[in-house]
Amino acid sequence: MKFSPIILTIFGCNLLIINTCSAEISTTSSTFKFTPTYFPNNSTDYSTLYYDSNGKPRNLVATPKCQLDKSIIDKVMKFLPEGKSVPKNAPSLLTDDRHANIYLSGAATDVQVAYVFEGAGYTNSVGFFNFRTDISTPLNAISLGDKILFPNFSGTGTGGTMNFGDWVSLGPMAKDTAIGFTLVSNGWKSGKVDANRTVNQIFRTVSALNPESTSDYKRHTVLLSDPNAKILVIGIEDLNRQSCSNNDWSACTDDDFNDVILAVCVDPWTSVDCSDCTTIDPPVAKPGVSGPSSWTEVTESLTENDPIKAQKAKERAANH
Repeated sequence: MKFSPIILTIFGCNLLIINTCSAEISTTSSTFKFTPTYFPNNSTDYSTLYYDSNGKPRNLVATPKCQLDKSIIDKVMKFLPEGKSVPKNAPSLLTDDRHANIYLSGAATDVQVAYVFEGAGYTNSVGFFNFRTDISTPLNAISLGDKILFPNFSGTGTGGTMNFGDWVSLGPMAKDTAIGFTLVSNGWKSGKVDANRTVNQIFRTVSALNPESTSDYKRHTVLLSDPNAKILVIGIEDLNRQSCSNNDWSACTDDDFNDVILAVCVDPWTSVDCSDCTTIDPPVAKPGVSGPSSWTEVTESLTENDPIKAQKAKERAANH
């Protein structure tokens, strides 16, 4: 296979990306071997020392650096309402990679990530990666070194045992580090992360590495900020946005970008460069977008065309 390098400018520096044309992506898909590596022991073996049988981390933070209030769900859902297309209703939320990853302008003594919400019918797996922004860094699916953080990003009663405000620590991060996230679509299967996921079912906050062939479809992330709570919020779309046939059960995306909702706490907050982030507090909806006023409304907004997602939402509303 012939690769041609291109230069992607992100965070003000040039990053070398190994680029393939759309025709070559399908070839990559058939030969790509995804090997999940688990955090924090960096092992390719699923260890019950670090995760339970439901895919929930055992090393949860006892005393989080940030206080996460459940009102944040309503704030986020004003921007990312269930079943409403972000590209159609709030296209300004879909920004470049500079505003889809977390950039540290100063050193962080700790970075913590929490489960907030999942509006998905799949049992997704979520990982993270980091890279330097002050030097030329080669970025590709291998060099990023994705590490699985939440093997099963599904809530209690909806296919998993994650609960609102379950925090995991990534540890300290140096100045001029970028932190990004990886979603393995429907990745939790048979008690571990499925190693048979293809490149067409893995999505990252560095859009150039996503499988879709056009820049608009490659975007899978919305980054929001709650500066009063000193929390960042990441919303991720879990389906291939260009081709339904690349998704399990040939599911088609609704482009609502709320399938995985993460909260990120950086200590200290002043280390985060988020001057241009969309602020969710006060919770004012973007023009043309009306968010749900209650969990009942979230449930009722689901279509009959997605019975799995509807059932998970009903269970979630009952447990809320």
